[in-house]
Amino acid sequence: MKNVYLILTQSGTLLSKLIRFFSHKPYNHASIALDKSLDKFYSFGRLKPHNAFIGGFVIERKDAGVFKIFKNAPSLVVELSITDEQYDTISNTIKVFEQNKEEYKYDFVNLTIFFTKYRIPRKKRFFCSQFVSYILNNAGIKTPNPPEHTQATDFLSLENSRVIYNGFIQEYNIEKTTSIT
Repeated sequence: MKNVYLILTQSGTLLSKLIRFFSHKPYNHASIALDKSLDKFYSFGRLKPHNAFIGGFVIERKDAGVFKIFKNAPSLVVELSITDEQYDTISNTIKVFEQNKEEYKYDFVNLTIFFTKYRIPRKKRFFCSQFVSYILNNAGIKTPNPPEHTQATDFLSLENSRVIYNGFIQEYNIEKTTSIT
């Protein structure tokens, strides 16, 4: 068995505040990390921290990019126990995104209609929670909703998961992690 880590945050950007207004959820950004250190984690978001309109596949760090600007971003870190095979699939899928990052774009269209029942199929376009859900489902880990209908807080109900950190993302430290029920 291995673990991956799901990082749920509320950054404080205008877009995140707007999503929170409509979702009424405390966290609206989702990322995935392959190790507990969270030295880097993967998602879809801003390619340039000060420009919300240029987005795509991003490698995030807790002390860089948007999180450097919004230092007090509340977060939950969820540890998800998975099989070695699922871990390898997740790792390999992320590598494909990383190697082809120029091909992927942020899906502003489906984000704007998220709270409706409609979706417009768009290849190689994702928003953050859709990406994390896609990665998990691709590895055989069923999420509560289809990727295009997944919100960040949906990951809290995954089997074999537990919250190990609740606090500001920049203050995350492996030694501070515990099981939070």
